[in-house]
Amino acid sequence: MSSDWEKELEESFKQFLGVRKPPSPGEKVKGKVILVGSESIFVDIGLKQDAFVERSEYEALGLQIPEVGEEVELFVISYTGGQVRLGKAIRGGMDLMALREAFQNRVPVEGKVLGTRKGGFLVSIGDKHAFCPSSQIGLSSSEEPEAHVGKTYNFIITEMDSSGKNLVVSRREALLKELKEKQDAFIKDLSIGQVIKGVVKSLVPYGVFVEIGPNVQGLLHISELSWSKIKDPKEMVQVGEALELSVKEIQRLEDGSYKISLSLKDMVPDPWIGAEKKFQVGDVVRGRVTRLVPFGAFVDIGGLEGLVHISEMSYTKKVLKPEEVVKEGQEIKVMIKAVDTVEKRISLSIKDVEGDPWADVLERFQVGQIVEGIVTKKMKDGYLVSISPGITGYLGMKKLLESPLGDQRKLREQDRIQVKILEIHPREKRMVLDLGVEEADMFENVLKKENNGSFGTLGDYLKKALGK
Repeated sequence: MSSDWEKELEESFKQFLGVRKPPSPGEKVKGKVILVGSESIFVDIGLKQDAFVERSEYEALGLQIPEVGEEVELFVISYTGGQVRLGKAIRGGMDLMALREAFQNRVPVEGKVLGTRKGGFLVSIGDKHAFCPSSQIGLSSSEEPEAHVGKTYNFIITEMDSSGKNLVVSRREALLKELKEKQDAFIKDLSIGQVIKGVVKSLVPYGVFVEIGPNVQGLLHISELSWSKIKDPKEMVQVGEALELSVKEIQRLEDGSYKISLSLKDMVPDPWIGAEKKFQVGDVVRGRVTRLVPFGAFVDIGGLEGLVHISEMSYTKKVLKPEEVVKEGQEIKVMIKAVDTVEKRISLSIKDVEGDPWADVLERFQVGQIVEGIVTKKMKDGYLVSISPGITGYLGMKKLLESPLGDQRKLREQDRIQVKILEIHPREKRMVLDLGVEEADMFENVLKKENNGSFGTLGDYLKKALGK
């Protein structure tokens, strides 16, 4: 029982001591909000009687109304009849002491612009006059000077002599102070994962700067624009465009500023979730070529990027560069070869869309069959001969030497010749060829006529037989 009495006595002494020294106008005080009314907010600042601040003080600056229990820091506007009025800035008449405190603590003071002067404005602060340079009347110099005359603003005292005269004030600094308060209040209310709205202010190679609040910009990194790879932010957004974004990270820097990271791709579900069900191996889908690299091409197939390796581009020719087959922005069909949701990789194929020409080679060609082919390349020991798109056989030099013409037979690329299929190996994609019967017979007839002396030289008849 005695302990409770001691606590009550201690509180009484605290209140008595608080009342004994009333606060002075301009003094900065801290307190806890105990009641939020329709017009006033009541604050406990340690006195017997509670202080109050008008809601309009916050609403005029666009600041969030504090909640019950929240600690606030305000200036004493007046202390009359036991009532303490608080505010965000000092108004009305101030004595020299209050002016000095406002100057030293950079407390905003209310002033009225009386008129223009050379290089600035004449400002009335209570019963004193101050000078505000033209560069300090606002955040920009776009307005006409006369537009400020007669207006009442908050100012910061930047210069002051010992007598309280020759005051120089800045509205710009007061505005920046208000902006900082708004910024702090806005950021304080932000949380990771929160969805916010913003406007694109500028584009840079590595991303987009978005204005999301008062004097608050966040960075939307290029990697956070889309689940697909983006080469340039211009592909996705434009300056002035309104976006709905997710807050990715909030970091306070050493200088007191904030780094806010944003995400646009988090606004849609991760396309990799359930990708193995959506994209089945063997499916043929349409896609857009997003970028070319030395080893292949990346293709967007509905929010996901897959790779067409250079080896998967053609069955019919050897591709050295991906641009020989596709170009950026081109719409193509691809077949899904593999889906790895753990590594987030999809392997695609262009050549498998049309099919492997070797798959049914035994149905289209048989050993012993004579077909017409086109010489495509001279090798060290023979020639490559194309007998169908994607099907190339090998005609060895030994077979040519065994022919009636011997080593006089000289073939060139794009020559059309008759060949006989000797071997077919579908798995190895290999075919062995010999000269066709008709062509061998032709060579034999040429030799017989040359021996009978009824024709010219062997070279002449060879040219005639080959249609040269």
